[in-house]
Amino acid sequence: MYWYKFHCVHGPGHQGSSTEYRCYPRKMSREERKETYDSWLNPYWEWPIGYIRLVNKIPVDERDRMIAEYEGRRKADKLILEVLRSAPVFVPRKKKQGIKRGSKRR
Repeated sequence: MYWYKFHCVHGPGHQGSSTEYRCYPRKMSREERKETYDSWLNPYWEWPIGYIRLVNKIPVDERDRMIAEYEGRRKADKLILEVLRSAPVFVPRKKKQGIKRGSKRR
């Protein structure tokens, strides 16, 4: 697994910066990096200046935040599975094929 650091400074009126770490199963080509970076930036920020960089390690606080996030998702998913497994269900009836008007029965 390959870790990438996404970072940008954005504005123009309210200057700010954003950093995010993401994991990918394989190394990305230059074009893939550009497309991924652009899709990360486009919906949110104006005038972004930044980079996407392959990193060997991630910060411990970022790792702890990700673990807590995915543990929370796992708990929520487990709860939904329990609800779905215990949900009352019914079997829909099959539609009956009727005799068309004007046809004769034999």
